[in-house]
Amino acid sequence: MKKTKLFILVLALFVLFGCFESKEKVEKKSFSDSQIALNYAPENSIALWKFSSIDKLFKTFAVTDSSIFGETTTSKEDLSEFEKVIGFNPMILADYEKIGIDTGKEFGFVLTDLIVNETEGSKTQANFGILFPIKTDVNAYDFFKEKVFANKSDEFIPTEVGNIITIKSSKDEEVLVTVSHDDSYLIFNISINMNGTVKKFIDKNGKLGAVANYKEIKSSVDLGADIAFYMDFKQLLKHNDNLFEALNSQLQAQGGINQMGYGSTEPLKYYRGVGATLDLESSDLIANIVGFVDKNSPFLEIMQNAKADKSVMLNFEQKPAILLAILVNFEKYIEFMLETMPQETKAQFDKALLETKTNMGIDIDQELIKQLAGSFNFGIYDANTINMMNYNTVINFNVKSPTEFTKTLEKGASLGLMAMDEQGLIDAVGSENKDLVVGVKGYSISLGMMMGYVIMKGDNVSIVSGKPTLIQLLQGNSSKSFTNKLDGEIAGKLNKDDNYFYLDIVEAYKITKTVYGMIAGMTGAENQIDAKTDAFVKNFVYLYGQGSLDGEKGTGEYVLKTTFNKPFFLALQEEIDKLDLTK
Repeated sequence: MKKTKLFILVLALFVLFGCFESKEKVEKKSFSDSQIALNYAPENSIALWKFSSIDKLFKTFAVTDSSIFGETTTSKEDLSEFEKVIGFNPMILADYEKIGIDTGKEFGFVLTDLIVNETEGSKTQANFGILFPIKTDVNAYDFFKEKVFANKSDEFIPTEVGNIITIKSSKDEEVLVTVSHDDSYLIFNISINMNGTVKKFIDKNGKLGAVANYKEIKSSVDLGADIAFYMDFKQLLKHNDNLFEALNSQLQAQGGINQMGYGSTEPLKYYRGVGATLDLESSDLIANIVGFVDKNSPFLEIMQNAKADKSVMLNFEQKPAILLAILVNFEKYIEFMLETMPQETKAQFDKALLETKTNMGIDIDQELIKQLAGSFNFGIYDANTINMMNYNTVINFNVKSPTEFTKTLEKGASLGLMAMDEQGLIDAVGSENKDLVVGVKGYSISLGMMMGYVIMKGDNVSIVSGKPTLIQLLQGNSSKSFTNKLDGEIAGKLNKDDNYFYLDIVEAYKITKTVYGMIAGMTGAENQIDAKTDAFVKNFVYLYGQGSLDGEKGTGEYVLKTTFNKPFFLALQEEIDKLDLTK
């Protein structure tokens, strides 16, 4: 199981940045930028994580003198001891202003160097900076210097040369801290097993904002947002060709997980950069991600010749609780994954294919993987009628050759899959629905207390649970699609040829209550879902995650739609308080 993580990693990248080429051209927007990237972060920076202001973070996450988002972080005694050392309480917003930190401007973290040691984790090299905006009327640098030298000891050794403080420790000789400032920022540089200093931030030449990878990310996502993250994969892998192998070795040496399951860094080598943002002002939780791949990336081939077909999934009249749509050239995808996974994992994969062929007479590679035409869809519908006898679940995909795939289905007798003639289909759906089975091939299989069906119409294959879902599937009509009942914005998104995950929270909650109630009833457990829970859930409309590709650029959008009338995190905290989870 551990070795399947590479599959998950690359599939996640596909979902984040798209697995299918979008034909829709989006109007180019103009975005704001990060002052840290423009004026401080060195051009060789690997990653930048920035925030619009300390003030906004405090307000958004309800920071008090001892808690964040209502949860106690540390004792007041510990904070008091910490305050004695650094001279202020980091949990009190006003204290930042007192020492000269400007709480209304951008601050952030920059990773400039990383060289993972394959054999000895303690010798891994890293260098990163922390940048705080400063006020002009209070000298934050002088305040910090005073506190540092006041705590000087044989183990804690600070020195100052040319407006740069250097801090060394006789206990942790591999760590070097340097501190400096200009008119706008107080800058800390922490170097591990390296001789990096804060000078690279103070020097005004060669900044991240002028790097090509950064500029193309900036042109597609708002890196001036409340929270923004940027990573340059080329810089990350520049000195870490065997990144995963090195991490595997370190974990094994520490006696923990023997292997992460990543056989190669190869999948990441084709990515240039990635940017992600989060807006703290919106009443919905909205995150945007953009990534770029190289022209020679095998991902582009994986995304070509994939048939997009959501017709079955979108033509249900009943609303879905869950929809999942994946669009990818599965044959090319599996080939690529086999090339990059560890040899042991590949051997296990090949062994599983051979056992299936021997035991069932089905060649998974030839008869299934290479038959998939591109679309893979999953849905659960009509939460009101779901029970132990009825799951309302649909798995849907397209095949390249219906004739050949029919031969494969006919081999499924050993699994209990039985072919249905026309009369058998009519019996399943009822004589009043006999016109629905024209041109349809069907197979049935027992699923415990209910029947399952495999339905083929042309190159479209659906696996459905229960008679009601079978009838709904065959009745599918685009003019009566559930999308007509949805908000226009989300309806339009679900109709696009994109990868996406969609969760209708109201419908999913109905299912949760039904299943939970049945389990509680059978076990005699107390039902914990009450009116307060109902009221909390009603604040949320849907969860939507999307990925698409346009040329070398992949985009992802993630939305938790709510009924809030104030910024998401502030409203969420209020609703959590109403639940009174302490009782």
